[in-house]
Amino acid sequence: MADFIESQNLSRAPAVTVRPPSSTGALITLVIVVAVIVIGALYVWGERVAEVRSIVPTEEAR
Repeated sequence: MADFIESQNLSRAPAVTVRPPSSTGALITLVIVVAVIVIGALYVWGERVAEVRSIVPTEEAR
């Protein structure tokens, strides 16, 4: 009797498709985050270099 009830419950269960986990989305997100950090760091570094170059000639002119 229990087998009959279990078979009825299984037939009423919705079909669920299971895909294997994929790390492609996480990898793309990681690459984008690292690229934004690198671009930001280069921008800040360029600003500091420009600031130092504008200060140095005024000190050498004395």
